[in-house]
Amino acid sequence: MPTPDPQREAQGPSSELEDAALAERLLAGDAEAFAGVRRWVRGALGPYRRRLAADLEDLEQEVVVALVETLRAGRFEGRSRLSTYVRRMVHYRCLNRLRTLRRREMVDVDDAGLEDGEPTPFERARRRQELAVGLRVLAEMPAACRELWAMIHRGLSYDAMAERLHVAAGTLRVRVHRCREKALAARDRLGSSDGNAVEGRVT
Repeated sequence: MPTPDPQREAQGPSSELEDAALAERLLAGDAEAFAGVRRWVRGALGPYRRRLAADLEDLEQEVVVALVETLRAGRFEGRSRLSTYVRRMVHYRCLNRLRTLRRREMVDVDDAGLEDGEPTPFERARRRQELAVGLRVLAEMPAACRELWAMIHRGLSYDAMAERLHVAAGTLRVRVHRCREKALAARDRLGSSDGNAVEGRVT
């Protein structure tokens, strides 16, 4: 069965049976099915390429992983074509990323040029805290996650990692994303628990 692509959709929507078959192939880690979905995602990312150039790869991966998790949990009800559902996911995530970037860019003009090269005592304490939290997060992560990060650190591509671990590249990307989510959750939890202690020490 050929992999659905956006150009074919312009001629007519795929049937529900085709969507169901594609979903099954995605859950089975079929590389051709993942390639078709990634084409949908990249097409939907087009209007955001200029503003989110540095985040495009992460956004593409997030959408693919979220789609697989949605299908695995049975949350896709088929009220629209699967390709339409994917494009909506892309639009929603891009808007959220743009809102986040706008919040980060809000800088007080009066303070914009006041930093010097020497870190303040608070900054040094913050860096020590971040290092300590990072080490604790790493210690909490499963051995499988640490193994994946070690391979990424050595510069291995996803294809090379997938071959070494004997899994499909799409399955590997899902694993890496889940490890990242676990690490971020642990960092937020450990960082918030340590933050008050650092503030109390630095005045």
